[in-house]
Amino acid sequence: MAYMARVDKVILGAKAIVANGGVISDAGAAAIARAAKESGNAVIVLGGIYKLSPETPFGEDEVIEWADPSSYVDFADGQLVGSVDVRTAATEMVPADLIDTYVTNLGTHTRDHLSTLIADHYKPEDIDFHLWDDARR
Repeated sequence: MAYMARVDKVILGAKAIVANGGVISDAGAAAIARAAKESGNAVIVLGGIYKLSPETPFGEDEVIEWADPSSYVDFADGQLVGSVDVRTAATEMVPADLIDTYVTNLGTHTRDHLSTLIADHYKPEDIDFHLWDDARR
């Protein structure tokens, strides 16, 4: 939080931008976005239009990618390895309410404009695609 007084804006890279405006980004991005919002700084997300997804995940756990914890706990730590479950996130979801602007290769967009972009780039059958429904028939 000490650095937020020194910056004007925070720019985050997106691994994916979901339909509700949330962003899947590297771990730690949500904390940075929250600190920026509390300090009154703009949060800008950069991502190509191909990173826009018509899907909105049901929960944050669906999009978290877990990394290898061996960089934090080595097998040389014998007792610790057997008794502790170490999880380290590689990605996380940044909530849409923390993001001010989305910048893609097609320009600058607001959260309200994302639905138009999705409609322009996805057919309705792509948006309502349910693989498991067909498999169960």
